[in-house]
Amino acid sequence: MTLLSVTEGDDKPAKYPVMFRAADAMLLTKTDLLAVLDDFDPDQAEAHLRNLANPAPVLRLSARKNLGMDAWLAWLREQLAAQRARVAIGQSRRPAIQSDGQTFHSASA
Repeated sequence: MTLLSVTEGDDKPAKYPVMFRAADAMLLTKTDLLAVLDDFDPDQAEAHLRNLANPAPVLRLSARKNLGMDAWLAWLREQLAAQRARVAIGQSRRPAIQSDGQTFHSASA
């Protein structure tokens, strides 16, 4: 998962495509601040993610106000169950490594 704080800018998926293209989920954090930020558009951040052909869920969170936490925890539980099922049949899933990020990972990763 990739974290994107609303204080960083909605263009970050476009600026850092390797990280966001490989994400299984994008968490928009500190969303309680959206009311006072006029330069972050959550829909635009998601559009940048979709432009990378990433269908990952986008979860809007505020730990401070406890917003979106139930959805995030449910997603984590689903991922854990899926991983346990893969391990039970002798399979596992390596992290998604994009071709343009391959140089940052060893061959044994």
